[in-house]
Amino acid sequence: MSLHFRRGSPDRPRGHAIVYFELAEQPGTIVATYLVLSPIAFDIGKYLPPMFAGGIDPSQLGGSFVALPPVPERMESLAVLERLADLRDDDLIDGGRIFGGVDRQLQAAAEALQAYLRAYEASSKPLLDEEQPPAGVSLDVDDVMYELMTDQVRVSELAKLTGKLRYAVETGDKRLLDETVEEARRIGRYLPPSYRIEAFLRAATSSSAHAGTLTALYLERCYKLAAEEYSDVARLEREIRAAEAEQPL
Repeated sequence: MSLHFRRGSPDRPRGHAIVYFELAEQPGTIVATYLVLSPIAFDIGKYLPPMFAGGIDPSQLGGSFVALPPVPERMESLAVLERLADLRDDDLIDGGRIFGGVDRQLQAAAEALQAYLRAYEASSKPLLDEEQPPAGVSLDVDDVMYELMTDQVRVSELAKLTGKLRYAVETGDKRLLDETVEEARRIGRYLPPSYRIEAFLRAATSSSAHAGTLTALYLERCYKLAAEEYSDVARLEREIRAAEAEQPL
């Protein structure tokens, strides 16, 4: 994504910026988010209240750069953003027009954050120790999106890969299989261990005659966990154990 600076310079980003987009389906409608690059690397996980800690893997939250809010909010006008940027001495960035709903807006904000981070790093490189890059730089757009998804949506994304996994096994396409397994594992890193993603992948990548049935059972179990329907989870556990005992993978 290319960023057009209406205020500030792409050669010397301030490290904090308002970025806005025009909704293509609603000409003239502006949505915006705020990009912050912290000069001090930190682990946001240690600041999470206990009530949130159970559903979030703090190791996956970089904390050093963020778009707030993750999905851009509708703004009254561009003039309002210009006044805010002047008042706060923020960079003001035109992110262009975006097509699509909330998912696309979320992605656009994440892409803008990554582009702004790259510009900031390029301008700061002479001043920084190259052996100490800012924490979290390895996150790409997909990682940001997976991090912000609910467990239900993550499982839905996993389900979309199931057909590709089975197809790769049946056709012997090793390259497709390896790529899809890696993508599934990336999603799995944002799910608690109780989802047993590796067990799901063992079934999904098996050439056994009953692998398809087991894969479907593991996937349904993930859906039930995400929906907190624990009685169904227990039932599915029994069915999985019975199927594996009858015909081990």
